[in-house]
Amino acid sequence: MNESGPLARRFYNPRIALLLIAALVVFGLFVLRLWEVQIVRGEEFRERAVQNRLRLEAIAAPRGIIYDRNGEPLVRNAPIFQVQIIPAYLPEDEAEEQRVFQRLSDLLDMPIESLPVKASVVVPMGHGATSVLDGMKFIYDRLAEKLDARGCCIKDIVNEVRSLLPYEPVTIKAGLDRELALRLAEESYRLPGVRVSAATAREYISGTITSGVLGYLRRIEPGDLQLLPEDVYEPDTDRIGAVGVEGQMEDFLRGTKGQRTVEEDVVGREIRTVGDIVPPVPGHNVQLTLDLGLQQLTYDALAEQLDTLNRRAGRTVTERGVAIAMNPRTGEILAMVSLPSYDNNLFSKPVIRQAELDAITSDPYLPLINHAFQSAFPPGSTFKIVPAAAALQEGIITPRTIINDPGVILVPNQYAPDNLALAQKFYGWYRPGFGDQNVVQALQHSVNVFFYKIGGGYHVPNEPEFDGLGIDRLRDYTLKFGFGEPTGIDLIGESPGFVPDPIWKRRFTTENWTLGDTYNMSIGQGYLTATPLQVLNVFAAVANDGIQMVPQIVRQVTDADGRVVASFSPRAMRKIPVDYENLQVV
Repeated sequence: MNESGPLARRFYNPRIALLLIAALVVFGLFVLRLWEVQIVRGEEFRERAVQNRLRLEAIAAPRGIIYDRNGEPLVRNAPIFQVQIIPAYLPEDEAEEQRVFQRLSDLLDMPIESLPVKASVVVPMGHGATSVLDGMKFIYDRLAEKLDARGCCIKDIVNEVRSLLPYEPVTIKAGLDRELALRLAEESYRLPGVRVSAATAREYISGTITSGVLGYLRRIEPGDLQLLPEDVYEPDTDRIGAVGVEGQMEDFLRGTKGQRTVEEDVVGREIRTVGDIVPPVPGHNVQLTLDLGLQQLTYDALAEQLDTLNRRAGRTVTERGVAIAMNPRTGEILAMVSLPSYDNNLFSKPVIRQAELDAITSDPYLPLINHAFQSAFPPGSTFKIVPAAAALQEGIITPRTIINDPGVILVPNQYAPDNLALAQKFYGWYRPGFGDQNVVQALQHSVNVFFYKIGGGYHVPNEPEFDGLGIDRLRDYTLKFGFGEPTGIDLIGESPGFVPDPIWKRRFTTENWTLGDTYNMSIGQGYLTATPLQVLNVFAAVANDGIQMVPQIVRQVTDADGRVVASFSPRAMRKIPVDYENLQVV
């Protein structure tokens, strides 16, 4: 009898056989896959593995230094520690990511998320003196919008770049003290995606003394991209000059980035640099025409004058003032102070707290505006030099012409010209009047009535008649002296001021031009507006024998080795059409 059959059947189990066959098939597939990965596509996967842990990193170029005319540095690049996050290396698990954010929040004293804030209100710009403040408010709101920080909170900052540049480090906070930086570096192995690095921040050494001239850096806005050169800026991490010299000379100051290839581990920690490093090229240095010592003296003197004015009045009359010193022969600005000022070091921070921003943007005297050339106001008595020179040039008066100032001038009612009781009165600032005055005396005493008469004329029954310039000639000379257009100073955002005329008034106010409008314009009031720099440039032209120079704030640009890259020579803007003898009188 054959006993092998039952024994074989005892050890044979179909299910076990199927499992063995399945195991053999899986093992075979694994071997085939391993053969494909290691042999057939080995080189491809090796390249992928390398690419996954190599990252091309830009090396920031040192921004150029800004100096005064004597080589005194006004701004420098201060070394700082900063903490950054590489979004792609944050934990995929939300709870783990939140743990990382919470630890950073505790160490940096920063909130994780913020609440939405209300946008600023923009006021449209109008025309003439009546809307000067509205125009300044419009400019100011635009500045405030651009200054609004990236966000005060960790997650807000990360979310802005997470989808666009997941492998690029984004700065969460800069200016860490050494102890905190070391502590974060030690904990980085428990904080995936977080790293501490060295960087530089713009430090404005002269601070509030020169902030109105130097300006500051700001974030790149979407509207800037079409104006900036391609492949030069990284919109989510770089900053550009906003205003002042920082903005005007951006192309010279910014430098050229370098680059290196960095090998990183799975949580974004740097292991080593691979291959050659392309070093950055530092930005060019800019030398200004400013004299820092004179700037300081001017700042202190203006602040003291404002303080004295308010103290004598027993109240705050104003906290706004401007003082400028210029070489009339060259147009070089030696000092330019606009008060109130601000500390531009505030904007060197990667995050500006809302309270800090509000303290500046809510100031009614608008410290972010350089009132020397960005604000236009009625020039007042400083304008009287223009009708004086024009009247001399047109032969309306001579240096010996005497005009009586009784303290008031009458403009007859057009419907009852003989009834002086209905006449409109235009007063001088000195009600008793200065009596008989020639042009030099009228300028010395700022005699309103004298300039009413030479500007608009005087025709009153039973009184000596006097033919003045009239609005057409007065406006023509006003334009020829440089009012109503920018001076051309090499700074961003200059206001052109405004010179009115009868057509403009009819169009925008639906009213006709009157003799009273001409009188007001003759003493620098009414609709006429000008910047303090425009007024200064008129006086400088008179001192320079009628040659009006373009105001200049930048003297030259040099590279890191001191070689001159660009120099800016004095430029004449115009020759004022007034004879030398007449200019000497005024």
